[in-house]
Amino acid sequence: MSLAYTEITLGGRNRKVRYAIRDLRDLERVLAKPLGDAVADMTRLGAEPLSIFLWAGLKHEDRGLTIEKTLDLIQEHVDAGGEISDVRQAVNDALVLSGYFGQKAKAEVETARGANPPTAAATVPSPSTSGG
Repeated sequence: MSLAYTEITLGGRNRKVRYAIRDLRDLERVLAKPLGDAVADMTRLGAEPLSIFLWAGLKHEDRGLTIEKTLDLIQEHVDAGGEISDVRQAVNDALVLSGYFGQKAKAEVETARGANPPTAAATVPSPSTSGG
């Protein structure tokens, strides 16, 4: 079974943002904190956590991708008229689809995606309040 993902156009191409368990572990290592704390940082709109989350979700497609190159992709997206909220939403959806926040949250995103693929509105639940 392949991992669920969400798509975003960055650097002139569609990219699949997804998180396997190793990607989540890499996030924790780079940010030096548990994933729940890192998610809280991202929701505070920090550029560093957002770029690291995006890097971890894209590195499966490009093993040479760095956090600095990821920042460049985000900036190019904004310069081309996109919004940082687009990036945050793609990361958010991919995190929920990873299953880390439980099956209920994942099912909600999958249902929303059915109506509006490949990305859909979702809110990353707090790990302490998730049901699964």
